[in-house]
Amino acid sequence: MRPRGGKYGAMKQRTFEQSLARGREAEVAVAEWLRRRGWGIVPGYDYTGSDGNKGPRATFLSRKLIIPDLDIFKSGKRVWIEVKYYTYAPWNRKLDTNVHGIPRYYYEHYLEVEKESGHPVFLAVVEEKNSRLLLGRMSQLTPYPCQCKSCCSGEPLHCTAALRDGVYFAVGEFHQFVGEFGQWKDTRHRSLGSLAPQRNAS
Repeated sequence: MRPRGGKYGAMKQRTFEQSLARGREAEVAVAEWLRRRGWGIVPGYDYTGSDGNKGPRATFLSRKLIIPDLDIFKSGKRVWIEVKYYTYAPWNRKLDTNVHGIPRYYYEHYLEVEKESGHPVFLAVVEEKNSRLLLGRMSQLTPYPCQCKSCCSGEPLHCTAALRDGVYFAVGEFHQFVGEFGQWKDTRHRSLGSLAPQRNAS
């Protein structure tokens, strides 16, 4: 009898581990990129649980919220950054555009983090194929509507999408920084500081 998992299981495990390692490299690269621009960084990836693969959480009396990878601040501004690493932006036939996305479960948590903290949450996508960093404030990105049969037929109350399903955004909505890995530059001469609003003094 062939051992459970076998060669395919080992290959799948290596692929997962390689993807996890590349994602961590992207988080570190974005953090260093921000440091060079004067931002202070509190890296959430330093607090990943005893097994090293559990995302950091903010704990309330009766609930927990998954928090983004980076908590950054500069000149009176504070921003959360969730970093994702993707090879390229796939073309979505139903939506007729190139998209990037995150799991719906995380998306809902990050919107709550912005609401509870009063500070914006940005999605940072490191895209390998086009050598670019894409930045977008999550609450201002337009999530494409659910593509389940109920929602497509005009019956959203009967939505069958699970929380683990993805939420997708058009690439064109992101601010684009282009360059070699970790050396991204904005062709429109903007900075993250210009994208994040100044918090009003109390």
